[in-house]
Amino acid sequence: MKKTFLWAIHVNLLILTIFFLGWLITASWTSYLRFGYPNETYFFWGIYITIFIGVLIWILTRRLSNHYVGWLALVLLVLTIPKILCIFYFKLIPASDMWTYETLANLNATGASWPTLYAKGMLDLDSLWPHVLHIATTFGLIYRLFGVHLVVLQLLNIVATFLDALLLYYVIKPFGGSRVGIAAALIFYLTPAFYIYSVLIGAEPLWLLAVLLSFKFFNDLLLPRLHIGWLRYLMTIVSITGFLYLAQLLRPIIMIVVIAMILYGLFSFGQSESAQAWSRKQRVLSLLMITIGFFTLTHFSTKIDQAIYRVPISNSTVGMKYTVATGSNSATKGQYDYNMILKLEKINHSQMSAPKKFNQMDAYLAQKIKHNLATVIKNGNLPKFIFTKSQILLQSGYGFRLFWIDTHPVTHNHIPSHIKSISNSISAASQIGIQGLAFTVAILDLIYMCYYGSKSKRIHFRTLNGLFFMEILLIGLFIASLLVEVQDRYQVALYIPIIGIISNGISLLNQPVTDLPKLALLTNFEQPHKIISQRKALSDLKREQPSKTK
Repeated sequence: MKKTFLWAIHVNLLILTIFFLGWLITASWTSYLRFGYPNETYFFWGIYITIFIGVLIWILTRRLSNHYVGWLALVLLVLTIPKILCIFYFKLIPASDMWTYETLANLNATGASWPTLYAKGMLDLDSLWPHVLHIATTFGLIYRLFGVHLVVLQLLNIVATFLDALLLYYVIKPFGGSRVGIAAALIFYLTPAFYIYSVLIGAEPLWLLAVLLSFKFFNDLLLPRLHIGWLRYLMTIVSITGFLYLAQLLRPIIMIVVIAMILYGLFSFGQSESAQAWSRKQRVLSLLMITIGFFTLTHFSTKIDQAIYRVPISNSTVGMKYTVATGSNSATKGQYDYNMILKLEKINHSQMSAPKKFNQMDAYLAQKIKHNLATVIKNGNLPKFIFTKSQILLQSGYGFRLFWIDTHPVTHNHIPSHIKSISNSISAASQIGIQGLAFTVAILDLIYMCYYGSKSKRIHFRTLNGLFFMEILLIGLFIASLLVEVQDRYQVALYIPIIGIISNGISLLNQPVTDLPKLALLTNFEQPHKIISQRKALSDLKREQPSKTK
């Protein structure tokens, strides 16, 4: 594939990314004005706090860039102390989805089997969306290991978030260098909304952990720096597939990540630009193995769940139709549909067999999707509906709102307006600041790329590949989030690509990069242990040349 063609794809995707980043900024700002109890004074406080956090990240990045990664871990550990104090000061009483996760985990860990819970009606509609069972099973396992107490699950999420930040460093570093890897980890860890959300018992920290682990092994596969034999190669393939599947079990949106990996394999710059170790053919064959493995596991996931839980569980398409039916309802703005739940409950409580119940639910949800789409199109409200959903998705105050709900059970529906205004203003300022930085960096990258062109030695193509991957993830995850049921906490999935665009984009503007790990180019797909570095090949050629002249 010609280099100019790949260059055109990268430039056009960057233009599309700038459009979507502009959409994110607009939706975040108008969401704050619409839902965030806006206050000019509090918003300026938010700006000052955001600037302070930004300066702190800049100072820490400069200090830590010349030190061992253990220093980054130490800084993150110090930044974790307020979270530890918080979970002991504020008593957690979970609500909504978190209540379901914890209740099922508690019952299962204390001896209640899944068939017993199903027979007593405790699972209710969870047979439609088994990711709830997967989360509850994970929490139940932690309960068995460390004791049944909410603080244990809170500590689990705090540890998972700590590991997420470290993994993000290792994911970004091979593309942009250690300095931007450190900055990425700190930006992620100090985002106010997610900082406070991570002390609760949502599934997002664990989901991110599985996703980032798949990215880490993805880098190890395509950017090897050491000897890689057949065993290590196959284990890396298995690890990527396994962690993608684990992430899919916690939140079924990983199809976007798999597609992003495939597009990366097809349209990233390869060996000729010293951007990565594998040729395009080798990359595609490796990713084909991952894709086949992932789809095989996904195809049999229902049977696997039924064997593990020993209760009736619907096909994954029923759960997908539910979230699309909910997300396509303009009357509820794509959020929880109480009337639809009542209908599903009625079917679920009937005397029919489980397969017949699932078939009837499937037919009802398919009809509901058609009705919802027809209504939106007929009323001509599709653009407005989509933008409203993006506003709901990007509500910046989700972290504090959910924290208040789960720590103030009596007054959780009556959060004082000034508390809402302060927390939303701080969260909105930081969120828009991060998105604005990504938008600015993307525009500068576009100017940089257009000015220097694909043949310039100033362009580091491995960094460009990292930017390309994050752009695909951002666009894909954002569009996917708008097609299904929308909740503000789902925006966590966008953090990694946005931060990745910032870090790789800044690195691209500061070429040449001197601290990128050297690659070991794999010259033979059938024998991956045969590794020849470019430097050694060139030195051998120089030694041979004089002998030929004699």
